[in-house]
Amino acid sequence: MFVNNQITNWHPSNSFRIVSELVSSLQKKEIVYPPDPALAIPQPIEPDNWQIVIPKKVFVYSAHLDPWSKKNSVIHILGSITKNELMNPNRVQFYCKIWIINRHKQSVRVETSEVSSIIDLDWSWEAFEGRNAEFTCQFNITSDVLTNAVVQLTNNLHREPNNSMSLHQNFKKGQRYNFTVCLEGPFFGGTSTDWFVEWMEANIIFGAQKILIHNLSIPLYLEPYINYYERIGLLDVLPWDLRFWPTTNRSDIIRSNLQPMMIVDCQYRLQRYSKYVVFIDIDELIVPRSAMDKSWSDMIDHVSCPFRPQLFGARQLWFFKRFPRVENTNLITQDVRIRHTFIENFPNRSKYIADTTLLKTKASVHSVFEGSENCTCVIPPKIGALHHYKQHVSYNETVRDDVMAKYKMELIKRIKLVKGKMQGTPGNQIQ
Repeated sequence: MFVNNQITNWHPSNSFRIVSELVSSLQKKEIVYPPDPALAIPQPIEPDNWQIVIPKKVFVYSAHLDPWSKKNSVIHILGSITKNELMNPNRVQFYCKIWIINRHKQSVRVETSEVSSIIDLDWSWEAFEGRNAEFTCQFNITSDVLTNAVVQLTNNLHREPNNSMSLHQNFKKGQRYNFTVCLEGPFFGGTSTDWFVEWMEANIIFGAQKILIHNLSIPLYLEPYINYYERIGLLDVLPWDLRFWPTTNRSDIIRSNLQPMMIVDCQYRLQRYSKYVVFIDIDELIVPRSAMDKSWSDMIDHVSCPFRPQLFGARQLWFFKRFPRVENTNLITQDVRIRHTFIENFPNRSKYIADTTLLKTKASVHSVFEGSENCTCVIPPKIGALHHYKQHVSYNETVRDDVMAKYKMELIKRIKLVKGKMQGTPGNQIQ
């Protein structure tokens, strides 16, 4: 951590590494402009998408009101910054500019605060130039006046920023959902129609009431199904357009399509209106494994824990799609029942169900909520586990696992219903 340009150790209980923090010994100075009807209010991009702060160096995606701060208003801006810019002790100061709009009084107030910290959300991937960044500012204002606020990030207070974002309110006004799902990887080609529908319907059976994905490149053959789930309110899709990076070989600059920042953005959004958030990837399912449990709610109720946990951790089981199929339903969860006997030790490759009423840490990639073991209740594999469906993994000892068979009839019925509504679209038929 850099504090006053000196390197200090970061706290091991933190979920990520703070690479740079600029702290002033003086009180933060806020620039307040009186209401001015002629003041041009910036129009935020809707929905959120990538915008430029400094060409080829700094970019922003979304702005969120901190859900954990009790005093004042702490704002997190999620974006990306080059490693050279991040590690430069002589770099320019960044500022948050917030437009507070009172539509009732038809007035506008503008306040500015220095960025107090820049957090690198993927500190383990130091070889890559493009970093996942969170810019944090604090304002001496109460959150109740920020309903229609617009946020900008700038390095020059004398020039109008070329970015603007709606401020997402992270305090709960009432939980609309019990369980929501955060897809941990940016969505792009390679997912078949059959598996996408099966994955969606399995999560819905388990209890998902809303699923959020970030769209890097949805293939044309999936668009009718994406549109269907959006239309019935079960799926939210956000753009994830990374063409702002000025290179054709983008994978050499940024790793995994800025996945760590995307996961934190997903977490901030879903925890506003959901009691539990489930973090999984497109080839994974957190499965209630007890014969008496069908849903995540049932599963959690049967997990014995000496404390009320922030997180329920599901250990990983490897299922191999290249092994001989047990059945011929054209459903991965029903046909692929051969798995490795070894269960990954917690927290290696574990995935989580987060209780947002208690959660006080941020998500990351494979070690989701790394450093949060002391607030996690590990789900016994007999009660629930993460089923990870891979083409092949080089393990010798295998076993047949029929846990998903209890969902067979309901899955087939639900998927046939969806396919029936999508007649004429590409995709294999379910037997």
